[in-house]
Amino acid sequence: MTMVREGEDGIATSAGKPPMTLPATATRGPLEVALSAAPPRLHDAALDVWRSLPADVRGALLRRWRDLGPIVLVVETLDRPGCAVLARFLRECDAFVFSRNAVERLCDEGLRALVAHELAHAYQAATGRPGDEREACAVAASWGFTFFADYESALWGGPGFETWAPMGSLPGEFLPTV
Repeated sequence: MTMVREGEDGIATSAGKPPMTLPATATRGPLEVALSAAPPRLHDAALDVWRSLPADVRGALLRRWRDLGPIVLVVETLDRPGCAVLARFLRECDAFVFSRNAVERLCDEGLRALVAHELAHAYQAATGRPGDEREACAVAASWGFTFFADYESALWGGPGFETWAPMGSLPGEFLPTV
């Protein structure tokens, strides 16, 4: 089988020494392939976040996705009674599930931070750590995505944004400016 090499940034390329190979039918990296059917706003935000991650983080994720890449889904709602769920990472199948409402209504910075937070959960899985919300928030913040950490600090006085919040509690800065 002919193989296409994937570059350091996780996006298929013929340059440099890649961390993994993909079947020739996949001309893009595993995350890019998973995002191919995602809304353009989520696609672009996720690739922006991916490209900004430290090389060792991308490497750990690519090793996890070597045999079976991630899944990206956008569903109408993830809400629970009384809670607005923005996104979930399902570590059993490496699925990133985003609420359509979050994808459409979060401001650009908020959407990138949400993607980073969910990628932090994937990184936890790739490095054998439990899927702790506070740690995922701290990891995303260490990558420069502090949007949710700042929000929780203002709301509850502590770091570690949970991916769900009381219904209607999202402040105006989460919404795109018109």
